[in-house]
Amino acid sequence: MAAERRNFWTIIATVWLAATLVLAAMQVLTPGDRPLLADTDDAMRMVTATDLLDGQPWQDTNQYRDNAPYGISMHWSRLVDAPLAVLIALERIIGMSDLAAILWPLLLLAPLLALSALWAERIAGPGQTLAALALPLLSLPILAEFSPGRVDHHNVQIVLTGGLALALADSTNHRNAPVIAGLLAAASLAIGMETLPFVVLAIALVCLNWAFDPLRWRRPMVGFALALALANTGFFLLAVPPSAYLARVCDSISLTYVTAAALAAAVMLIAARFGPENLKTLSSRLLLLAILGGLAVGAMLMLFPECARGPYSLVDPRMMALMDAMAETRPLWVVLRDQPGLALAMVLPPLAAMLVMVARLRATSGAEQLAWIVLLSFLALALLMTIVQFRSARFTAALAVPAGVWLVAETRRRYLAGTGPARAAGLVAAWLAFAGIAQFPAVNLLATLAPAPALAAPPRPGFFVAREKCFTAGNFAELAALPPGIVLAPPTLGPHILHYTPHSVVSAAFHRNTEGTLDALTFYEDDEQTARAIVAQRNVDYVVGCPAIPAIRTWSWLKPMSPPQAPLEILAIVESAP
Repeated sequence: MAAERRNFWTIIATVWLAATLVLAAMQVLTPGDRPLLADTDDAMRMVTATDLLDGQPWQDTNQYRDNAPYGISMHWSRLVDAPLAVLIALERIIGMSDLAAILWPLLLLAPLLALSALWAERIAGPGQTLAALALPLLSLPILAEFSPGRVDHHNVQIVLTGGLALALADSTNHRNAPVIAGLLAAASLAIGMETLPFVVLAIALVCLNWAFDPLRWRRPMVGFALALALANTGFFLLAVPPSAYLARVCDSISLTYVTAAALAAAVMLIAARFGPENLKTLSSRLLLLAILGGLAVGAMLMLFPECARGPYSLVDPRMMALMDAMAETRPLWVVLRDQPGLALAMVLPPLAAMLVMVARLRATSGAEQLAWIVLLSFLALALLMTIVQFRSARFTAALAVPAGVWLVAETRRRYLAGTGPARAAGLVAAWLAFAGIAQFPAVNLLATLAPAPALAAPPRPGFFVAREKCFTAGNFAELAALPPGIVLAPPTLGPHILHYTPHSVVSAAFHRNTEGTLDALTFYEDDEQTARAIVAQRNVDYVVGCPAIPAIRTWSWLKPMSPPQAPLEILAIVESAP
């Protein structure tokens, strides 16, 4: 048995190392000027991690160079900044630029592959390790989130969510699994509120399992409840300074979520005191949970009414209107209309996984059925989130892999049990059903043969318009050489300016900086008098644009500082008074 486990982990390590070398080589050796940090969130994460390394206090998450000259508070977690800061320090010691941004997502690929292999072992039995390791590497969303340069927190959340689901599925088999599930749920909330729906689902699944089987689930429910409440409180104390303990915050770890976790834990702990000898029927236990849960929800609405609409409840409505223009926040039906190849390649594997999971629910029982229930619940929720906002497809991809592994294992078993083209075709189809990387070119080709769809209305100029060729590191060398000052640029350029230069920016396109973002957009869209007033109020030194983003006005008080064909258009303010 020990030798088998060593072989299991050796295979995982070998495949991870091979994948890491290939992905790193593709980034380093691919010809062309492709940016390493192709997303604004990735660039901003490098900024916050560097600030931490350079001495900014752990509990001070303000970004003093955004919303210049005033600064802005950030809602991001230091739990992701810390390991990146360590890698940046190593990068500085050995003199290898971009090491942190290349290495961090590849390091996270290791636990993702390990989770996939453990899930495969859990639902498909031993011997399916290679399939479990191959399918994630054939998934477009997974490759996108775990390739070099993807240093935002979404890949961390994918790993934590997959681990949470696995720990829940093992809660009655392994003594420590419920505690691990509670810890992972709390950690995911501490990093970002994107996983809040999964944590709520985990709480609901634990409670429902107790209602159906109170004898087996009493201890797991107690362990999960205590771990969730205590860990959530610990992450709160770690992240928030005492002066902000009572702050009303909806989009990050705060008293709001400490209270919510404590109330959820109280519901579970009170319910756990009642066994089948007290509440003899399922309906009586469900009624108790409904009463306790209703009281908890009512208490939250009384104590924190401002967060009733979710993590973005306190965001300025003007900013919410702008955020609706983000490409990744579009609903699925809009993406299907505008980019059918991408949308279908992202959605087909999870849909195939749903069919497998529903079939397995009907064919299994006991602990095996519980695993399928957890997987199906998590995937169904992720698909629902994807319909509302397409960016949640990153979660569906990872949650679909275990079903793909089971299908590959089953079709392979049938193929080996007999011969014939039908069995071989079934095995190939099982692989292709979950290989988004293979589906994308095929579906995209079919989409190009169809009539071109009418594109959705474009976002406002210069806001969340991603233009990768603007984000290449070398583009910012000329700007970085200028004396430090305040830069007014399209918000989508802000994080890269912060990362690659010593300058400050009016806006880096994050939802807490409403005034800076509106000022930046107004500068491009309004009249000259309004633009000059914004420049004077914020003491702007430079105006910067990119040819792929709407052009800068050519007013007389803007002095060109860059040649005509430069990758960035740089202008200095020669007269800022209205």
